[in-house]
Amino acid sequence: MSSYLITKDLELLSLVDMQWMDFFKATHYSNEKGWTSSNAQTTYEKIVELQSTPLEEGAEPKTIDNIVDEVLEKSLKNKEDELNVYKSNFEMIQTQMEAMRSALLAAGIQVPSLQFSASNDATNSSSTESQPTQALD
Repeated sequence: MSSYLITKDLELLSLVDMQWMDFFKATHYSNEKGWTSSNAQTTYEKIVELQSTPLEEGAEPKTIDNIVDEVLEKSLKNKEDELNVYKSNFEMIQTQMEAMRSALLAAGIQVPSLQFSASNDATNSSSTESQPTQALD
């Protein structure tokens, strides 16, 4: 392949990369309000950083798709870790609430039954059938 074709391919690749970055910034940033979120800003900055990283001798330049995949995979992994922490905290709170409910029932105080849904449906997050509560007089 001639050096002319390689140069033209790299120029086209660079143009596509610039257009993608312009599109990302146009959809996630405005001069009036700034970035739509800190996550959008961080993503953009990481992509720019990876694009400007010098290539090692003989290494193929990364396409914008490869760079975006790399950045978003790391971001997704962080979100999964964060979600697992929330799940763990929820399970701990659920266990504590059940223990408190049992203690209240043992003391003769009627409390509603707690039923947590495994789905994301907020309407099923607690029981609609509640038992009468005893006044704390």
